[in-house]
Amino acid sequence: MSASEKINAILGIDEPYKAPQRIMEVVTGDERDSVYNAFLEAHEYDVSHDWFHEYFEDENAERKKKKQDFTPSCLSKLASELVGYGSGIVYEPSAGTGGMLIKRWDSERKRHHPFDYKPSFQWFVAEDMSDRAIPFLLLNLSIRGCNANVLHIDSLTRRCKAAYLVENVTDDMLAFSDVVELPKNRKREEAFDIKEWVDKW
Repeated sequence: MSASEKINAILGIDEPYKAPQRIMEVVTGDERDSVYNAFLEAHEYDVSHDWFHEYFEDENAERKKKKQDFTPSCLSKLASELVGYGSGIVYEPSAGTGGMLIKRWDSERKRHHPFDYKPSFQWFVAEDMSDRAIPFLLLNLSIRGCNANVLHIDSLTRRCKAAYLVENVTDDMLAFSDVVELPKNRKREEAFDIKEWVDKW
């Protein structure tokens, strides 16, 4: 079974174009834990890289319309090394499915003893405008127990479709994070420099 077929089977879909909608159902639904555990098992619990990089780029990327092309894993690793280590806020304005954030998260957690690392050591602020990438990004952050704000936004115009909170409420590195869509209100506009809420680009 190919990697793409494996992902489709875990999600219970027959065509890759159905993946984004199905993933949104999973990250906010009751079957999250069972699907997440199936992904972890299928990837032998190796969470050090983005499992969906090739799947997304081959099946869901909008190269013509939005000029999407993802950073290769080796460059993501290099960038995380160049930026340096340390806890705090990590900002990614064109996060895609989260490959660079995963490398940054992985580098930081490996600097600590497994029993000492806490998800609260890092907070991610991730932005992307792709309807197709956002679900993969939310899954990638929440399955790793990260804490983040994810904005479905055009980072240049600051026009925003949705804002999400990804939160590991137990601060346990082995726990999954909850994903909640935040209210579209003035408080969020001020917090994230949102100029306008939109339904479509």
